[in-house]
Amino acid sequence: TLKGIITAWEYNGMPLMLAGPRLNIWRAPTDNDVHIAVEWRKFGFDHLSHRVDRVELVRQLPQAVQIEVDSVLAAYSLRPAITCRYRYTIYGTGDVVIETSANPARNLPILPRLGLQLRLPGKLNRLAWYGRGPHESYADKKDSARVGVYGGTVQEQYVPYVKPQENGNKSDVRWAAVTDLRGMGLLAVGMPLINVSAHHYTPEDFTNARHTFDLKPRDETILHLDYRQTGLGSNSCGPWPLPQYVFMPEPVEFAVRLRPFSLDAVTPMYLSQQTVERWQ
Repeated sequence: TLKGIITAWEYNGMPLMLAGPRLNIWRAPTDNDVHIAVEWRKFGFDHLSHRVDRVELVRQLPQAVQIEVDSVLAAYSLRPAITCRYRYTIYGTGDVVIETSANPARNLPILPRLGLQLRLPGKLNRLAWYGRGPHESYADKKDSARVGVYGGTVQEQYVPYVKPQENGNKSDVRWAAVTDLRGMGLLAVGMPLINVSAHHYTPEDFTNARHTFDLKPRDETILHLDYRQTGLGSNSCGPWPLPQYVFMPEPVEFAVRLRPFSLDAVTPMYLSQQTVERWQ
């Protein structure tokens, strides 16, 4: 109850989660973020802490329970940046639906991203997704990425820019599955669409590295399930992203569904098509 997050989750004796899900808005600044990143750091986006104000069991039925968590994100000595509420609906089927309501403060600059970050065991090192691919794509950089089913190792999703920065995002994702060599792992389903990235590095690792050789892979898989990211634009030497690709700080609500599974038993595509009752 102190952290207000899922601290452990197992499937057939295999750990699925080290920490999370937790709201995250920071991305490692790209070359085109060089100017706006000054404002991001001014408001503490790169070192937000989470304070949990409430954890409550709000509904309990034979088929599911629902838990609400109220949290505040703020940097040390700065005013709160975001207040949020997570609503976890945990079903007997193994599905967990996470509904997140986030309310950014009015004076904030444009947001880098907003979504959930999960820290998974490093042996969950395979990523498959149904969305745009096979290469990275963003709101204003996706026409060449066709919608389809793609997959590979988590390490293969890393794009080695000379100066480490945000990379490897998959846009317009219907579902994404992170599994081990045996095909056991975690399925994330957008309700309806999300942005997804998976790395053996955190955004802070990319932020702090000056060169590619500074990056040391973690024995973790860092999974991001984003509601939205600001586009890339060309502001290193050109204009900002177009207005429709700029993520303004305004209240948002989004939901994702998580489900443990094994490829031996069922496909992600089949599971993604199953529905669960949404409680209000």
